Amino acid sequence: MPNKLTFLDCTMRDGGYYNSWDFSHSFAEKYITSTDCAGVDIVELGFRCFSPNYGSFAYTTDSYLSRLTLPKRAKISVMVNASDLINFEGGIYEAVDNLFQDKRLSPVDIVRVAIHLREIEHAGDILTSISAKGYRTMINLMQISRASNSEITEIASMLSEHKDMEVLYFADSLGNMGGADIERCIGAIRGGWPREIGIHAHNNMEQANANSMVAVNAGVTWVDATLQGMGRGAGNAKTEVLIRELQKTQGKQFTSDSLFSIVMNEVENLKQQYHWGPSELYYYSALENIHPTYVQHMLIDLDLEPDNMMEILKELCGGENYSFSIKNLNKAMLSAENK
Repeated sequence: MPNKLTFLDCTMRDGGYYNSWDFSHSFAEKYITSTDCAGVDIVELGFRCFSPNYGSFAYTTDSYLSRLTLPKRAKISVMVNASDLINFEGGIYEAVDNLFQDKRLSPVDIVRVAIHLREIEHAGDILTSISAKGYRTMINLMQISRASNSEITEIASMLSEHKDMEVLYFADSLGNMGGADIERCIGAIRGGWPREIGIHAHNNMEQANANSMVAVNAGVTWVDATLQGMGRGAGNAKTEVLIRELQKTQGKQFTSDSLFSIVMNEVENLKQQYHWGPSELYYYSALENIHPTYVQHMLIDLDLEPDNMMEILKELCGGENYSFSIKNLNKAMLSAENK
């Protein structure tokens, strides 16, 4: 019997890595209406962060949300980076107080916490402080491909102690996982986590949709994607494709025609402007465990020639470049130039 699935679209959040979360009000209105009518369960409308000089959906404040026509059926989520809370001068609890008011005063239902393996010791304080305000909480564990089975199980077991946390998401952050890797991670999570599991797939090796389906077939019950795969680097699983597959194989009910206009017009225009999507450069970076932001930064901000970018990526191989560092990029650029 098919799993009971929850589908989350995070176009406004993950897609913001290309336009600095500066989506127009009219785009947001059409996006909310289209995804809600399509049968998407959750719309993740952006981040909650402290960093200045971004568009409205880097903050997704309650005051801004009150100016939107909110979905009639779908629930609203936002994401917060664990690092923003951990590094806040006043500590995690004060950071949460600054970012979130009580749930009864907010249209937001769900807070997803994006957290790295090295930050997991702070998960308890983060979850407790957000749950205390009445929000549903979930962890999005990043770069899980770098962890061993035993490490994953240990982390999952530790997180399971937080009874208010509903879903443990894992992200293929480097976009280098195949179907067997997905199944391995799910098995390792199940060794310590008794509740629902979610997947956030990246498309560096053009496997995001396929990996999402492997995860669903392995029992994952939360899956997310974005319109036309809009997202950091090579992007994500494609909502308009994935919902059709889920309807066909899992009996999940969607009205996919509701997405046609926004996908083929507004989102297509954004794609023509920002050029996200898989490429040989993203594929190579995934193979070598290089963070996709290196490629995105070279493509968008530096406008380098493809041959030059490949030489720079080769210089980045072998180091700890699974996290983006402008210092490491500049060093690699200098090394490539001097060859």
